[in-house]
Amino acid sequence: MNLNQLHTVWAVVGASLFLLGCAGDRIPGATEHGKATRAVFSMQVAYPDANQRVQGAPELSGPAAKAGVDRYQRTFEVLAPTQVSRGAGTGQSGASGAPANTAAPPR
Repeated sequence: MNLNQLHTVWAVVGASLFLLGCAGDRIPGATEHGKATRAVFSMQVAYPDANQRVQGAPELSGPAAKAGVDRYQRTFEVLAPTQVSRGAGTGQSGASGAPANTAAPPR
């Protein structure tokens, strides 16, 4: 390795260290990470029976919640298809001379 290459290597190493020094030591927002979890945890430690003293909203009672879940689950039920007779049993026969019903059934 000649002197010119050695200078180039040291210049690259120096520039890299300089740029590394300019970089922040933390990811943006990293100081806020977990702050809410720690706050809730400390509240639970300070007042472990706090949930026993708070009354829930009346629309969130057990029977009301069950009715809501039942309504939601009923939306997934598959209804049995109804049998529709198209053209049969109209009282007309093809031999009577009456024109055949050629109109498309309503949708």
